[in-house]
Amino acid sequence: AYHLSGRNVEDLARFKEVLRYRPNHANANFHIGRTLVEAGEYRRAIEYSLRALRKDPRFALAHEHLGWALFELGRFDEAIPHLLQWLEAKPAATATRLRLGQSLIVLGDLPNAVEQLKIVVEQKPDDAELLGTLGQALTPLGRVAEAIDAYDEALRLNPEYIEVSNNLARIYATYRDEQFRDGEKAVALAEDICERTNYQSPIILDTLAAAYAEMGRFDEAVTTAKRAVEIARQTVEAARTVEVARTDDNAEASGSAGSSGFAGSTSSSGSGAADARAASDGATIAGSTSDSAAEEVLALLEERLAIYKAGQPLREPPELAAASAPPEPALSESESQERP
Repeated sequence: AYHLSGRNVEDLARFKEVLRYRPNHANANFHIGRTLVEAGEYRRAIEYSLRALRKDPRFALAHEHLGWALFELGRFDEAIPHLLQWLEAKPAATATRLRLGQSLIVLGDLPNAVEQLKIVVEQKPDDAELLGTLGQALTPLGRVAEAIDAYDEALRLNPEYIEVSNNLARIYATYRDEQFRDGEKAVALAEDICERTNYQSPIILDTLAAAYAEMGRFDEAVTTAKRAVEIARQTVEAARTVEVARTDDNAEASGSAGSSGFAGSTSSSGSGAADARAASDGATIAGSTSDSAAEEVLALLEERLAIYKAGQPLREPPELAAASAPPEPALSESESQERP
């Protein structure tokens, strides 16, 4: 289900009337697609945007809305060409360029992601979310000094930015290159964000445990890591319970559909973008979209607990240093105004 304002309902009716007589009308198809994107009905929006582009392949605004719809459904490889088409027409489209950078991160093209994100940061240097996302892309490339600068600036702009504080603390606590480690800073950052999250985030507790281990405080590292594992295990068990209930509900629905002659429906709104961001940014167990993701995080936390029990600090390779507890990039106020 999706919700339309009164004006949007009127617009849909008007343009659908045009399509009764001219089904390939590019502008009418575009406007319907745009309205559906605004309503979160991404699958149907794609249908109308594609119709507009079949009529006029250079219709830049149709490319924009098609790219956004594909992005929101997590179809990043398909979204990128359309996002690029819109950026060719409007290079200053910050929100679209950010989504392009995020798509490239998901697809593993970090060098090009950094290139795009740096352009966005130049356009909006006071946006903490953008700087945080840039830091995430820089760290796996080994460009840690630049990542720290981006994180520091993000925290200057938004001292309450928990995810960035966590990412920075992990670099200070675990990065394999000694020149970037600083146990005291790691502990200070991690203790602060643990307090602000009431010691309920297993990912942030994991960072605090790593910080304690970096300082040689292994008893505290083990105690903290055990707490992280305990919360993660509770999350896994809750996810399994939900999955069992969902399976039972689907079985009942299938039986009802079979007896009545109707097939089950599928929602057209997309959560693929959020899911893929979580997958590319790292596992955030609170809010994991599947029990398998939660189980992977639990296994990782148990491995780290064993490391601390052995009296060893955690050392993460470059490709893991930024992947422990990243944010799902939030729309800034300026970006939300630009969004289709």
